Amino acid sequence: MRVVTVNRPGLADVKGDTEWSTLEQALLAACPNGWPACLPNRDDLPQDDSDPDRRVRAGLIRYLMLGGSDEEGGVLPSPQGVRLIGGWIAGVLDLEGCETQLDLKLWRCRISERAVLQDARIGALYLPGCAAPQGLDLHRLETRRGVHLNYGFVAGGMVDLAGARIGGELDCDGGSFKGKPMALDCDNARIGASVFLRDGFHAAGMLNFVRAEIAGNLRVQDAILDAGLDMEAARVGHGFFWQNVTGARERLDLTEAHVGSLRDEWQSWAGCKTLILDGFRYDRLDGAMTVAQRLAWLGKADTARAAKTDAALAPAFEPQPYLQLANVLRAQGNRDGAAEIMVHREWRQRQAERRWLWMQNNSPVGMRRWLFGTLLYPFSWLFGLVAGYGHRPARLLVVAAVLVIMAAVLAGAAYDAGQFAPNSPVILTSTAWQAALAAHAAGGDMPLLIWLEGPTAADYEQFDRWLYGLDLFLPLDALGQEAAWRPTTGRGGWGDLAFYSRWFFQGMGWIVTALAAAVLTGLVGRRD
Repeated sequence: MRVVTVNRPGLADVKGDTEWSTLEQALLAACPNGWPACLPNRDDLPQDDSDPDRRVRAGLIRYLMLGGSDEEGGVLPSPQGVRLIGGWIAGVLDLEGCETQLDLKLWRCRISERAVLQDARIGALYLPGCAAPQGLDLHRLETRRGVHLNYGFVAGGMVDLAGARIGGELDCDGGSFKGKPMALDCDNARIGASVFLRDGFHAAGMLNFVRAEIAGNLRVQDAILDAGLDMEAARVGHGFFWQNVTGARERLDLTEAHVGSLRDEWQSWAGCKTLILDGFRYDRLDGAMTVAQRLAWLGKADTARAAKTDAALAPAFEPQPYLQLANVLRAQGNRDGAAEIMVHREWRQRQAERRWLWMQNNSPVGMRRWLFGTLLYPFSWLFGLVAGYGHRPARLLVVAAVLVIMAAVLAGAAYDAGQFAPNSPVILTSTAWQAALAAHAAGGDMPLLIWLEGPTAADYEQFDRWLYGLDLFLPLDALGQEAAWRPTTGRGGWGDLAFYSRWFFQGMGWIVTALAAAVLTGLVGRRD
């Protein structure tokens, strides 16, 4: 294998004609021992580049990170790497393409020029409390351990971690990322542990985690996001924490993202102006949101989708977010919540389809489709009301009970008014019934009430309003009450109403019974 010799300037080359500053001398003395270099009582963040004692040349840091030299007058750094507190970096800190096992640890330092660590391979990067007014170029940076841009770190420009390979965590707790339109770019980054965006973390521009892979958690908590978060096709091995997030939150895109568990709360979602959930998958829900709040969460995504979808081309509805939520709720034992989600999904989908059909009525074919859909709408509405589109089969029991009670009360009122008659040719042609008819014609009471006082009534099947109502509702005259008794017409309003309403109750009995059988056998309302 051919060995390429790379030019590595010596310490004298780095120094040139300019004497070492006080802090540079401290760094040269401390680095071989693994100590942090700091001036007495000067460990705060420099506000500008005016203090010559706190100047540290970028070339000196590069020299030490690349292992220094054992030449006469040279310095060999400790395995703990370069450790510096309270300095300002003069020139461009350029480690592009460099490889070292050492860590770069700068505390409360000012990196005035945009540092370039593109394609570098280092041990770890620690910049807590540092200021990088021009941002950082960490494109395709590789670290064996973590990257720490935390504890008051401020970036005035974009921090570019696109394509980075971070062996540990990406810790941005308490950091302020002011770059616009992009504040932090982690496109296609691979992070071996967790990402921390907490404790007052603030991003003025977009956070880009498109296609990123995070082995641990993505924790966005107690954070301020002005632009938002893009996680399209991202993968989070464990939890996605979305809690106590404030700011404008202009756009949150979770298209095709997959997280292990979703730990969230409603207020953090409520302020999002544009929410995209198409293809978003999660294996578990650990948040404190109610089913109603989950529906509002999905509704925000529906609103965003409708705003960008041409309703004339396709229905502006995507069922996948509803199916995803229902499946997770069902797997976690919340079957009622899952059913409610599915009912709402059916309703929203049918609404979107009706709107789309209306948009197609500018042609004869489109008009026919719209008319057909309009004619079917009452049946769809009834299906949703009585069975929750197949996801609430218990509603059918309630509907059946209401219909039976209505039929029983109506039949009982007609019976008490005497506007009923035995449905038997033998009784109706008997001497006792004919005598009752004659007495009623002479101004007496109803024939039924007269006949019930006679001796033959006790031998006939007794009327029971509740059994009659149930028998009227159930198909095939199962209990015999309907065959034994019949409301009369022409003798009063109760009898007329009970007589003509029989067909309604019988028809509803057939419909509800058939629908219940279809739902229970899975012929309609199939569970997704």
